[in-house]
Amino acid sequence: MKGNTGSPTSGAGRAEFRANLLPLIGSAIGASFGLGLMTPVSSIFFRALEQEFHWSKAAAAASLVAFILTALALPVVGRLLDRFGVAAVALGATLGLSACLSALSLMSGALAQYYVISAVLAVVGVGAGPISYTRVIAHDFQAARGLALALALVGGAVTGMAVPILVSQAIAVDGWRHAYRVLAAVSLAGGLIAVALIRVRRATTAAPATAPRVGRTVTEALRTPAFWLLSVVLFLVSVASIGFFSQLQSIGIEKGLSATEAALMISLLAFAVIPSRLALGWALDVADPRLAGAAALMLAAAGPLVVLFAPQGSPWVFAVGVVMIAASIGAEFDMMSFFCAHCFGLKNYASIFGFLMGAFYVGFAVGGVGYGAAHDRTGDYGAALVGAAACLALASAPCSWPCRAVRSPPSRRATWRWPSGSLRRAGARAAGTGPR
Repeated sequence: MKGNTGSPTSGAGRAEFRANLLPLIGSAIGASFGLGLMTPVSSIFFRALEQEFHWSKAAAAASLVAFILTALALPVVGRLLDRFGVAAVALGATLGLSACLSALSLMSGALAQYYVISAVLAVVGVGAGPISYTRVIAHDFQAARGLALALALVGGAVTGMAVPILVSQAIAVDGWRHAYRVLAAVSLAGGLIAVALIRVRRATTAAPATAPRVGRTVTEALRTPAFWLLSVVLFLVSVASIGFFSQLQSIGIEKGLSATEAALMISLLAFAVIPSRLALGWALDVADPRLAGAAALMLAAAGPLVVLFAPQGSPWVFAVGVVMIAASIGAEFDMMSFFCAHCFGLKNYASIFGFLMGAFYVGFAVGGVGYGAAHDRTGDYGAALVGAAACLALASAPCSWPCRAVRSPPSRRATWRWPSGSLRRAGARAAGTGPR
């Protein structure tokens, strides 16, 4: 089934990149140094805290339950973004996130203290995540939206390669407290630069992104099958991939890898996300987006099984499985941002995306705790890896859901359809571009 009529290399696509280059760079920096910065280093900190305070794996990973609070906060933050714009919300979130990371460096070892700080971080850091920065891209890009989203989110893969090594070295030299302080400083600097850049906009009449925004209300979106299909996909992908990521270093060590090799696997996973994310972003623009997403998730589903059956002490086979799993970590936000804007329009993009991302963060908590609990119960990660493969395989099915009677916003002119009803009525309710 043919994809969108526009493409990143068309005249409209090139004009969008010329007009919105600085906000794109700012969004990439913000997404790289915001709340998502915790994902690639969580397993490293978990292991350091387990050794320092003699916590169980499940006790350390239980802090991920705090991300259920993130799920509850996302719709509220989305509403704030749609009303006040990205810059104001992202700035406040950046300051709060940095403060929470600094507070983690002062912990005394009480689990309750760790959980409370993690809960506050999970709430205040929401605005320094994809919900903010994908809103900038969805607003500014149409013909090249898929590739622009990939470029904005691929920065997280770059920091995901560098930051785990930086954190591991900081822990080895000065301990985990120093590592948390370094992370707080990096997050603050990146967030401030991002906020400054996303406020910049070149005055141009060539960019179609300046067109009035149209779309569904939150209530209308919640009544569509497409919303719930997307929520299921996000939940399953999060359980499988983020749960794996949070325990990756421990999984590697149990498979016979050295601590250094296991840390390198985290960086490898982050590196592999780069081509995965760029390829998927391009495919979303030029091919059938549903089939592109389904193919990425089916590839990822084989990854946990490769890791499970990798020979003991064989980093190369283990690495193959890690690279395959990268297809899902490179897919979740790109697909959901793209489909959210396409299916529900831009008028209430952040509010609707906030509800969708709630499913992701619930899966984040379930996956992280599930991996640790499965290990504590069975003594290895075998059951968790099999469950991850099943989740990713199941997630691919809604992505390829059959075509139903849905109309894209007129500016997109897509030939594929999600089962979400018509957007034609929403097209008559044009709104202003709103604050950035």
